[in-house]
Amino acid sequence: MNHDQKAHLLHQIGATLKADRRFSLLGTLFICSLGDGFVSMSLFWDRGNYIAHAIPDFDKFEDDMIELGELDAPDQRWLEIQYLLKGKQSHVNVLYEDDFGEELFDPARRSDSAQRHFGNKRVVYPTWRDGPTAGL
Repeated sequence: MNHDQKAHLLHQIGATLKADRRFSLLGTLFICSLGDGFVSMSLFWDRGNYIAHAIPDFDKFEDDMIELGELDAPDQRWLEIQYLLKGKQSHVNVLYEDDFGEELFDPARRSDSAQRHFGNKRVVYPTWRDGPTAGL
């Protein structure tokens, strides 16, 4: 049952990512970190010659991500999920606390992950004066 619930939640998350008008068939990477009292999420899109970054709409993902985390025993919970959609393929990488060293707190870690998936392209962050999704 637990496996079926996880598969269902991951399918829902993938469908939500694909429904986003900014979705990229070249590659979409959703990263979510979950811990005691916090949820952190990032989205990256392969735009060909650069990688675009955005903060996803928490209302669309937060409940599913928390539920997904709570399906595991507290001492076996994942710390981060990286959900990659590329073309018609999808891949989920689940990372646990032991998978991280000091890099857990490295601010460049997520953009480094995007570059591992999409190539060594510059990562473009939205400017706050233009709004969080301007130019993406």
